[in-house]
Amino acid sequence: MSIPRILDVGVVRPSTPDPNSDAGIRQRVADVREGYRAVQATAFAIGKELVALKRVRAQRRFKLPTFQQLVTEEMKIPYRTAARYMRVARNFKEDTAVEHGISKCEQVIRLHAVLADKRKYGRNPSVMLSRNPRFGKGRGKTLKRMTAKEVEALVRAIELRKAAALLPAPTPMQTRMLTRLRKEFEGMGLAARTRFHPGRKEFTAVFAYDEVREHFR
Repeated sequence: MSIPRILDVGVVRPSTPDPNSDAGIRQRVADVREGYRAVQATAFAIGKELVALKRVRAQRRFKLPTFQQLVTEEMKIPYRTAARYMRVARNFKEDTAVEHGISKCEQVIRLHAVLADKRKYGRNPSVMLSRNPRFGKGRGKTLKRMTAKEVEALVRAIELRKAAALLPAPTPMQTRMLTRLRKEFEGMGLAARTRFHPGRKEFTAVFAYDEVREHFR
């Protein structure tokens, strides 16, 4: 499998206009855009090649005990990075990975894993992305329009909600203490979310950053 060559960004070609003119800057922006797409294509191709090499246990040709050692010692790639590329290559086609980016595709894989209703969202991450469901309050935002960071935050929220559901409910006394704690903060003009952690026997209050900055500046 051939690895695509990344575009030469910033090279002034004989037929190009002045790099700092309007047309020149537009061309440079286009070069960066295409260069970024080339990076995504290269990462996807690396992922596909790594999957194929792992399948044939290529580390044995180098007398190494694990595939991870082949990646880190022979290829000089951090294994976490290699694992990301392989996950995306296993779950998406190249055009999808290039269009949405490796980082977002990885977060879509994580999102699919934490969602319970696979009949609604699809049997795999690629199907879910093609169905393009909405997430968020109100009409929310479609998955294709969400950024990698937004998908990551959604995954974290779902994981926290699942973890909270496993915790035992606060006792009546703890509930009264949480209510009192909330009222104390409200009296200071701070809208805090409070919760009790049974395992650690402690209370936590969460503030919005802007509220704290406004109150204590």
